[in-house]
Parts: sequence; C-alpha cells; structure tokens
Amino acid sequence: GSHLTVCVVPDERVLEFKGITPTFSTNERAEMVAACRWVDVVITDGSIVTTPAFMSENRFDVYAFGAKDDAELEGRLAGCPELPEDMRMVIPYTPEISSTLIRRRFTNHT
Repeated sequence: GSHLTVCVVPDERVLEFKGITPTFSTNERAEMVAACRWVDVVITDGSIVTTPAFMSENRFDVYAFGAKDDAELEGRLAGCPELPEDMRMVIPYTPEISSTLIRRRFTNHT
C-alpha cells in the first residue's frame, strides 16, 4: 500500500502485557515513530482485539506485527482471532532493535 498507520501501544497496556513501564512515554514513543519518513499517521488508541470491523472502520488493509518468540506470537494472534489470514502479517523480529537493549544502553549511560 501507499499509506502506513502505526499504533503505539499505550503505557498502561505495555505494563499490563509486559509487566514493565516503558522507558519513554506513549507520547514520546509516538513522536519518535511519527518522525520516521514512511509513517503517515500514528495512533495510540488502537483496539485491544483487532477485528475485521475495526480494520474496515479505519480503512486498514493489513494488521502487521512482530513477536520475539512463539509465546509472544501466540499472544499477538490471540489479539486478532477473527481476522482472516490474508489481513495479518507477521514481520520479522529484529533482535538488535530490542526495547530491552535500548533500556540497558540508556541505563548504563546515564
């Protein structure tokens, strides 16, 4: 497609799912993502469960996500159980761009 909307997960949901408070706030993370040249729109109020209705209402064609392991992938897929397979895209996990590594580097250099 020619349009990319990215949902930055709110702090409360990160805490709920990962058990940690993000290093950067929802707004700070949204600003960083918005600065990427390929991102057209950033939202922070995405649905917890992604349904075909949510996709249609927002004119989204594909729900894309990454997962660091099978357990996280299972959780991501549980968040979109009604989406047909052709509307889901699992993107490769990039271990060298891990939020855990970013936190470690930030902590070790302050």
